[in-house]
Amino acid sequence: MYLHYFSLSQYPFLISPNPDFLYFSRSHEEALAHLRYGLDREGGFMLLTGEVGTGKTTLCRLLMDDLPDSVRLGYLLNTKLDSAGILVSLCRELDVDYQGAPDDIQGLVAALYENLLQAHGDGQRTLVVIEEAQNLSSDVLESLRLLTNLETNERKLLHILLVGQPELLDTLHLPALRQLNQRVIARCHLDVLPRGEVAGYLQHRLRVAGLDRALFTASAAAQLHSISGGIPRVINLIAERSLIAAYALERPVVNRLLVRRAAREVLGPKQAIPAGMDRVRSGFIGAVAATLLAMVAGLVFLPKADWNVRSVSEAIALEPAPAKTKTGGNQLALKPGRADAPSPAAPSGPDQRETAQSTTSVFSLFLDKYHIGAAAGTIEQLCGIARRTGFACEEFQGLSADFLEALARPALVPLADGTDGFDYYVFSSEDGGYRLTNSAGTRTVDRAEFESRWRGEGTLLWQPPAGYSAPLYVGTGNRAVVDYLLQSLRSLGYVEGALVTGGIYNGHLAGIVREFQGDAGLAVDGIVGPKTLMMLAGNGSKLSSLAGR
Repeated sequence: MYLHYFSLSQYPFLISPNPDFLYFSRSHEEALAHLRYGLDREGGFMLLTGEVGTGKTTLCRLLMDDLPDSVRLGYLLNTKLDSAGILVSLCRELDVDYQGAPDDIQGLVAALYENLLQAHGDGQRTLVVIEEAQNLSSDVLESLRLLTNLETNERKLLHILLVGQPELLDTLHLPALRQLNQRVIARCHLDVLPRGEVAGYLQHRLRVAGLDRALFTASAAAQLHSISGGIPRVINLIAERSLIAAYALERPVVNRLLVRRAAREVLGPKQAIPAGMDRVRSGFIGAVAATLLAMVAGLVFLPKADWNVRSVSEAIALEPAPAKTKTGGNQLALKPGRADAPSPAAPSGPDQRETAQSTTSVFSLFLDKYHIGAAAGTIEQLCGIARRTGFACEEFQGLSADFLEALARPALVPLADGTDGFDYYVFSSEDGGYRLTNSAGTRTVDRAEFESRWRGEGTLLWQPPAGYSAPLYVGTGNRAVVDYLLQSLRSLGYVEGALVTGGIYNGHLAGIVREFQGDAGLAVDGIVGPKTLMMLAGNGSKLSSLAGR
């Protein structure tokens, strides 16, 4: 995607817990030091807590990767188990040879004790890491406490690291768990990144990915902190989308307005409002209204912006483009659904009103294709209407005619008009021809004529699968979307037999997705984003023919 453009050797803002990308804020440094200290002490409990997305799993991976050979490791991720289930999982992780009943807690503890004693005799220590520990019940935690009582005359035989969200601390303060709470030998908490460390965080990840220069302006870093609250995972999601948009727009750096646009796409419009913006919104709207009144009075003229940015972001700071005057006609001989602004010197009159009405008409025609009866005057209004009726609205660059054909759904496309503007049309592919519809009617053109006027941009509506909110990368946990992905790929013949994922988008499944993407003419990156999901939800016969199956 954007790797070559920015001279990167790998993607810098994936949300998979790669220890190579771990940025050591002050709280991360302190946490790692506490954990290493606790591991060197006699056995017992260690705690690592932090809000969702602060890097707990990544820090654990670093700790586990650096364990000496003398430390055995057991790693538990499923914490929605009872006491017997947890003990069985521990036996499996530590290769304990247990032949008894799976619900015999006394037998399970005896088998673990014998195994731990043998490991101690061989000069080995044992560490068990339990993720999502806030889900553990009081009964399970008490069973784990009993395990830490296993000891020799010199030392305890087991270290247990509980990793969880802050609710875990509330659980441990229950009176029934005071004995466990007293056995905690190391406690550490990961804080969110302070504002002053976000720029360093961004640059660290870029440097690990092979780039030793800044791609985010200082104001962009500040905006990222305001929107994300300093949570690294949210920063990664927004930064990734910002780089994609900067690549699409051929921008050398990411500025704050591009970050805000990316945040709206990742988090939704409400969550993407920085702290404090609610208080100034009414003043901003008043300023905009005053400017519009001045424009009508002939006091202020805004130059036409480069239309190439409209489909990615209306909020990117650009130098104003010089005003251009239209001289040519519509090559398709259709009444245009005009999308460009009038020349600054042009008076407001019937032509401009007709332009606005025509644009509204073609946008309304597009919504009608999805059985949405509404009128919109801008892409932003169109997308807002679509989202309120249950659709996701995606604005793309770099599309191909093959993609539109295979997708088999209406698209809203801007086509050059032969001068220096462009017209919007509703595109559909039927019987080998391309149907273009606007407020004046419909005409079918061939592919050559279409591609001569199209620059690969378009707006598409679709309905994401339940649970989808952001693209899946290897390591992303999203059971609902992973299950949907498996079902869709299996229906097309890409998956045969059982495939266990545990709700994680793993490397094996990503390989299958790459095969599908190659067959479907998509970018073969293994990322499950809107294009891949749209294609999976498209016409089954077309997909089967693309795959040659």
